[in-house]
Amino acid sequence: IQFFAAMEDDYLKERAADIEQLGLQVLAHLQQQDNIKEEYSEKTILAGTHISAAHIAEVPEGKLVALVCATGSMNSHVAIIARAMGIPTVLSVEGINWENLDKTLMIVDGYYGQVYLAPPEELIKEFEELIYQEEKLNADLQTLRDLPAITTDNHQVELKVNIGLTLDAALPLS
Repeated sequence: IQFFAAMEDDYLKERAADIEQLGLQVLAHLQQQDNIKEEYSEKTILAGTHISAAHIAEVPEGKLVALVCATGSMNSHVAIIARAMGIPTVLSVEGINWENLDKTLMIVDGYYGQVYLAPPEELIKEFEELIYQEEKLNADLQTLRDLPAITTDNHQVELKVNIGLTLDAALPLS
């Protein structure tokens, strides 16, 4: 962990957290600690001082709506996975009492890197409208996905997808 944390390259430096998490999982397995099964709400926001890819994988599909973490950067595995999943994420958050967040209503604005704890009703309505507008835009864009990739001057364009992440491979290509 110290070796990776001391590296100058930001991407490699972020791997220190991945190695630490892997070590903790191996230690827990060796100690045969029972994993407590968490119950996740329909709109789960994972929030904590350290969030790993394993934590993300524990949340049932379709329930994870955002991530908030005290550590991490745009090069961390968590950030890369969250981007691939389209999940709003705010990392390196300061000033939150992490112990008392369970059941706290929260808005995570991944575009501007803002986290609102116990937001007022007016702000909730504003973000609900933003979510509605984004969902509508995405639905409108879906109508274009089966159209041929041809420019306005009738030039055919080949479209490709990066399947470097397993998550990307699960996305429909058509």
